[in-house]
Amino acid sequence: MKIIGHRGCFYETENTIKSFLKAFELGADGIEIDIQSTLDKFLVVSHDSNLKRLTGIDFDINKRNYLELSKIRIEKEKIPLLIEVLELVKEKNKSVDIEIKNPVDFNSVCKLVSKFNYEEVIISSFFHKELYYNKKNFNKIKFAYLYSHEPRDIYDYLNEVDFLKPNINYLTKDYKKFSQRVIPWVVNEVKDFKYIKEFNLWGVITDFPIELKDFLDNKETQGNIFINFLMKSIIKKESTIEKDFLKLSLRNIFSNIVINEIKINDMMIFLDRKFPIFWNINDKLTIELQKFSLEDKITFNIKDFGIFEIEIKELIKNLS
Repeated sequence: MKIIGHRGCFYETENTIKSFLKAFELGADGIEIDIQSTLDKFLVVSHDSNLKRLTGIDFDINKRNYLELSKIRIEKEKIPLLIEVLELVKEKNKSVDIEIKNPVDFNSVCKLVSKFNYEEVIISSFFHKELYYNKKNFNKIKFAYLYSHEPRDIYDYLNEVDFLKPNINYLTKDYKKFSQRVIPWVVNEVKDFKYIKEFNLWGVITDFPIELKDFLDNKETQGNIFINFLMKSIIKKESTIEKDFLKLSLRNIFSNIVINEIKINDMMIFLDRKFPIFWNINDKLTIELQKFSLEDKITFNIKDFGIFEIEIKELIKNLS
């Protein structure tokens, strides 16, 4: 079963070369990426058409030229072109699943993939009509239907495309007889790790390649999923540390999560909103502490991920 890193992996900013390389380092057999096109028809790798979520800049990729886009950086890295990612996966001998976000991009993506002539490429989309049409015209390329529902007839879908990509919540036992042509997404929770072991899947898409790999190898998972996420979320210029006061400003740039509670030394921390906190992508969260010790521990109770704690001195290291 191939482990496919969702937009790269959770530990680096999504859809960046750094995230793809990190996914490979963590054991991913391939990556899933998203495609947008600029006004002058350059194909670039980005989930959103607008860059505000990841950069804070209100920049619409589809309405601007590539020259303008090339000046913007995400974590000091330019937004990659599709051709650059194709060259990377070929060099690393990995697979790539290209999700087309806009129907108008099908022809140009298919032409590029066809010309590139690398077998470990799948093109997927929620736009089934356009995908089906392009499958007829580019029959050497592998295509996959992407969806979040239960098909009336799985066999009918498989007669039209090479792979099926159901949301993990719709991966029923009916898929078992077709499992070598199935790639569920996004498999992040332990209960789903356990569930997919019942299937002989071609692949699975996850934000956490090393955790899934270790689980499938019957090993303990490495690292602390949430603490790594927390460190990446710190907004340094808006966070301050004084003798007896700490203000920690965080922005969620990764994934929507639910925070059930935050405690310090088993005492509940009260914020300007009630628990549970629905901390969505691009939302800010501010934590203020007074009269604390560097050895004090902050405990986070996160739905789906569990309970994690970190010493304040470890957080402060990331403010310098």
